[in-house]
Amino acid sequence: TLVELGVQSLDDKGLAAAERGHTAQAVVKAMELLQANGFNTGIQLMVGMPKQTEASIKDTTARVLALKPNLVRLYPLLVIKDTPLEEQYLQGKFKPLELDKAVDLCAYMYDAFTDEGIKVIRIGLQPDDELCQPGNIVAGPFHPSMGELVKSRLIRNQLTPQIEYLYQQGCTNMKIICPPNLQSQVIGMKKANFAYWTEIYPHLNLEIEVLNINDIFF
Repeated sequence: TLVELGVQSLDDKGLAAAERGHTAQAVVKAMELLQANGFNTGIQLMVGMPKQTEASIKDTTARVLALKPNLVRLYPLLVIKDTPLEEQYLQGKFKPLELDKAVDLCAYMYDAFTDEGIKVIRIGLQPDDELCQPGNIVAGPFHPSMGELVKSRLIRNQLTPQIEYLYQQGCTNMKIICPPNLQSQVIGMKKANFAYWTEIYPHLNLEIEVLNINDIFF
């Protein structure tokens, strides 16, 4: 049996600002109780909450890792019509994350969780008809393919130091070899990764070659 906790954060300042009605320690106790009684557990987290900082997001990530849930869901916070958060936004009291920053933070969390064997089964809200009604999303980092953006950003973050090193050594002709299922993530949506690398390394001649795993190793 799986029990998911929609805790959003393990930062008490952020939880208080969002009026969640619980503390981080209450989440820890609930997780310990559920796991002690044989339940599989999941945790739902948000990025871009009021009073939330990059440091508190990284601290929340570390605390969730210590709790060892079976799965995690990640949701960038959106400003939805007719909510108290919309009032704060319109009054200039709350500023949502830009999409690029939300992607960066989610990529950090996704990497940390999956590296420890914790499944991330959802990134971003499901773009259903209700959510996507005209005017329903007032502001915030919404993208219908948020998961793909995050996974592509993670690959970019992982490959960039290697490209940087080779480029600094004078290598300007490079080839990235990847399996077919990672091609779109390596290239990036609308070739965003490819454009990023060729912009910051102006003399780079980059090629991306797709090969089946058997072709690579045998």
